[in-house]
Amino acid sequence: MGSLIKIINIFLVFLFLASCSSIEFVYDKKYSLNKYMKNTKIVSLSEKNEYLLSYLNKKLENNEEANEYTLNISSQIVEKITSTNQDQSATSYYINSIVEYKLINNLENCTIYLETIETGFSYNTKSAGYSFGTDKSIEKNKKQNLEYNAEVFLKQISSLSKNEVCINENQT
Repeated sequence: MGSLIKIINIFLVFLFLASCSSIEFVYDKKYSLNKYMKNTKIVSLSEKNEYLLSYLNKKLENNEEANEYTLNISSQIVEKITSTNQDQSATSYYINSIVEYKLINNLENCTIYLETIETGFSYNTKSAGYSFGTDKSIEKNKKQNLEYNAEVFLKQISSLSKNEVCINENQT
């Protein structure tokens, strides 16, 4: 009886180890952008991109001189009312950041990455006279949302660095 329990325990340990063999951590910031660092010119195609541009400039160390890559960014922020009071005043909003990233390999004269990434958050309004920090909180959440959007993009291009494939050759 003792050897049967020992065999079952060994089997359970083996099963546990086998099931955990392909664990992928969700919050893994250890991706490599070395190929794009100091080698990418960032161009804004929209006017309201100041924070996103500064964040990407910091991450990629933007280089305005001749470089191998150009990143074109076009963004918009859409605010939707998700619920209203009986008097038709808005009580809940959803803010969606839609950013289109286009990464161009200047040496090959082709686009290697083209993606639109949408991220968003919701917030509830307070009664008139009680919304002391709401505006600052909304701005902080917008910045965090744009940072998250940029992090999603940076993680996706980090996987391109090993094997870049032109999406559309000679059509930048």
